[in-house]
Amino acid sequence: MKKIIIIALVALAVLVAALFALRAFFRYSSEKEAAADALVEPSAESAPLEGGSLIADADLFSGAEDAAVTTSGTLTVSSNYSLHPDNWALKTDSDGDGLPDEVETAYGTDSNRPDSDGDGYSDGDEIRGGYDPMKADGNPRLDSDGDGLYENDEFQWKTDPFKADTDGDGFMDGQEVAGGYDPTIRGDGKGSDALPLKKAAVAEAAIRPNPNSSNFTEGLAGVILGDTPLSEADPVTPETIQRALAAAKLDTTLPEVATSEIALSATNTAADIRAYLSAVDAARPRDLLAASVMTNALLGAFYGRTTDIQRIIGQVNAYEQSLSSIETPATALKHQKNLIATVRFINARMSVIAANGTSDPVKAYIAAKELQEGLNDALDVQEILRTELDKISG
Repeated sequence: MKKIIIIALVALAVLVAALFALRAFFRYSSEKEAAADALVEPSAESAPLEGGSLIADADLFSGAEDAAVTTSGTLTVSSNYSLHPDNWALKTDSDGDGLPDEVETAYGTDSNRPDSDGDGYSDGDEIRGGYDPMKADGNPRLDSDGDGLYENDEFQWKTDPFKADTDGDGFMDGQEVAGGYDPTIRGDGKGSDALPLKKAAVAEAAIRPNPNSSNFTEGLAGVILGDTPLSEADPVTPETIQRALAAAKLDTTLPEVATSEIALSATNTAADIRAYLSAVDAARPRDLLAASVMTNALLGAFYGRTTDIQRIIGQVNAYEQSLSSIETPATALKHQKNLIATVRFINARMSVIAANGTSDPVKAYIAAKELQEGLNDALDVQEILRTELDKISG
């Protein structure tokens, strides 16, 4: 799977819908203004949205990273390499059990008796197979240095069967083999002694997206990839992303607005309500109604151009301040709270888009989707409340 996740074809559709909702919110008034101008659609050749660091620090365990042992992966030759079966040929074997006399001495077996423990197996066969040639009962395995590797494993790895840490890097031979490291190479603490399969696994882990990442884009890539090896992963398509995002949980709840935040008027007449509605309509930032302004601002954020969206966020903040200063009759309290809550909701979601458009486009995409769905619901409520006020005000 590529480190860059492509979501342009999906995100644009949501952004377009969000643009319609935003413009509808800022256009709403008692005069029921005409439908918005057609949106400026992005071209099909638009570059894909990119983002999300998929690089993770790899934990290369074997080898202490200090001046005493950082030998950049030094190969260590076993001091007891002569005991390995590779060196048994042509050496004196008095009892013909396949175990040279000098090896018999090292293991304490009888060089004049082919089967020292009398269990029916020659001393040579037992040592080669990793079994104790001195214990017949139960035919126990043999690990002379207690490092977790049986004798036959020590022979395979060319380690010292009488030295628990052959390369002297602070880790026992069995521990290194189990962890995917070469027990005969003193590591540098950065993976210089990693075995080929371990190196491959570490390399993949370094670029494999984490499904639990706080970066939504990396997390989505990890969810899509699942347990599939990177080399076997299918190309990421807009359809794949759309299916994965369909399960995303959206937060479309408007923030609470306390009554203490509202400038309540002393009177509550029809004239007061008319004055309130006129003030609300006059406060609307009309320059945000242009399709090109919204399009350039939201889409620009996904390409690292945040000047426009930051300017709009500033205008939305100013709009909220204007609303907060309008004297509100008691009958219009619910309408005013819904209006301010909706403005704050817009501000919060646009801020997420501005902050994450390039670094985490999936998070920005979800914010746009929340903006779309949350605004549609808020507009329905606002229309009902506004209609009631229009009737009361006459």
